[in-house]
Amino acid sequence: VKATLIVSASASEEDVYNLTKAIFDNIDAIKAENGKGAELSIENATSGMTAPFHAGAAKYFKEHNVEVKTN
Repeated sequence: VKATLIVSASASEEDVYNLTKAIFDNIDAIKAENGKGAELSIENATSGMTAPFHAGAAKYFKEHNVEVKTN
């Protein structure tokens, strides 16, 4: 089961970038607090998604060599 964070298209790129960064830069802490955290990865979070990604999230993923659809 995937959990998806939905944000408004009008949310700022900076805010969504920082939110995405906060999640994926803290995977080890998330794993320590929740057993399902072991399943969290950039690759897992971006594969099979049909909804477009916000530009802020796409920016973070691109920095980690993962391209996502934004429209």
